[in-house]
Amino acid sequence: MSLRLYNFLWTCLYPFTGLVMARRAHVGKEDKTRLDERYGRYSTIYKAGGIWLHAVSVGEAIAALALAEAIHDEDKDSPIIITTNTITAAEMIARAKTSANITHIYQPLDHPAFVDRFLDMFAPKVAIFLESDFWPNLVTRTAARHIPVIFASAQLSQKAVASWQKRPTVARQLFGCTDLILAVDADQQQNFINLGAKAADVHVGGSLKMTAATLSIDVGLQALIRKASGNRAIFLAASTHEGEDEAAITVARQHADKILTIIAPRHPERADAIADIADKALDQTIPRRSKDQKPDSKTALYILDSLGEMGSVFDLADVVFLGGSLVPKGGHNPLEPASFGVPIITGPHIFKNENEFGALSSCDIIHLIDKPDDLGAMVTSVLAFDSRKKQQHAKAAKTYVESARQRPREAARMIFALVNAKTVDR
Repeated sequence: MSLRLYNFLWTCLYPFTGLVMARRAHVGKEDKTRLDERYGRYSTIYKAGGIWLHAVSVGEAIAALALAEAIHDEDKDSPIIITTNTITAAEMIARAKTSANITHIYQPLDHPAFVDRFLDMFAPKVAIFLESDFWPNLVTRTAARHIPVIFASAQLSQKAVASWQKRPTVARQLFGCTDLILAVDADQQQNFINLGAKAADVHVGGSLKMTAATLSIDVGLQALIRKASGNRAIFLAASTHEGEDEAAITVARQHADKILTIIAPRHPERADAIADIADKALDQTIPRRSKDQKPDSKTALYILDSLGEMGSVFDLADVVFLGGSLVPKGGHNPLEPASFGVPIITGPHIFKNENEFGALSSCDIIHLIDKPDDLGAMVTSVLAFDSRKKQQHAKAAKTYVESARQRPREAARMIFALVNAKTVDR
């Protein structure tokens, strides 16, 4: 398939775009008050010439915020635009405590006219795409305006690589128009080269999903959880997806006398469904953070259906299960829990952060399970580990994380070196 055919399909789909977006807004997947942004229409005139970071959802937004902070340290005058697709990511950016001058905009749909309107409004001096969200028009039409295009913290799943290989013409146009790619590891570096990127422009930069600052701690929330746990251990099932909560609920049902289980779903809107399952399984009403319901000494399970509070529970937890790994989501970033030295249990689906899991495995802080039924046994096994060894593993993990914190700064310096060189060339 060529870009010409891709855009012909967009022309065919255009009459239905409004209906699709209205439906998505109705079910809460779009911000109905800001739908115009998806069409490249804006009620405000924005300053042109800023630095544009594109992220998709929460994971990419974490990387974008870390890079934005590093960019601000290099250039305090340039405005920063962060585009995302999801409401959850938008909320995270709105809450972010940063010194950078950030404006959030929803990404325009990849119709050529919508992309052009966006570029006309913002005219960024550089475009930086985070992780793996590569829209053909968004990338190629940006490059066509002689705006430097950079992929940072870049990676592709094997499924995505296979999909692009079936569309070699579009892949060469898209990946070949980049000025710099900072891949998460050497395997990903080769993936981008194989898909058409110029080898001299592709480097290993590591994942940027580690904020430069320590995650915030809410002492009130911690006091609440400590009081409820009493002498019990604290087990956190973090960033869970549908199909993973039942395993954590089983831990709560079987070990409530020794373990307080906390589920923090990746998408807080799933809390109702989790609570329905847990209420029946545990024969008690499950307290939820969003409803200001407090756990107590009899609570087997607490649902942390809130955003921006993971640091508080990572700091308290005795063991963490990191979600998106027992279902084929690719796993979530292990650097944040590792920064607290907490042991991490993961399922086999970790392709999105495989390099980080591999490095942390050498610190003996990662514990792999194959299926949901294995979670309870692994939790109790990790809790029984020798405390001295736990401290050694935690120290090694924190040292690795500290090195990862430097990546956004190194990436920002490479980005500005490229932008400055391009400016001189002009």
